[in-house]
Amino acid sequence: FPETTPLRIVYVSIFISALVVSAAYSGSLISFITLSPLYLPFNTVEEFVERGGYELIVLRDSSDYDMFK
Repeated sequence: FPETTPLRIVYVSIFISALVVSAAYSGSLISFITLSPLYLPFNTVEEFVERGGYELIVLRDSSDYDMFK
């Protein structure tokens, strides 16, 4: 840690600035990751069937399973 007062002020100022920039960057990164738009390749069951290439997975003995049987 610096011995003279002016150097201490500069040191603390740089440290606080780095802390603020780091917190702002982390907040922006987390916000971007959690709020990225979700893209679904289909919106209805009909589009799901028309597209093909996907497999429908439902729990056995559930209401969805009985509906799609």
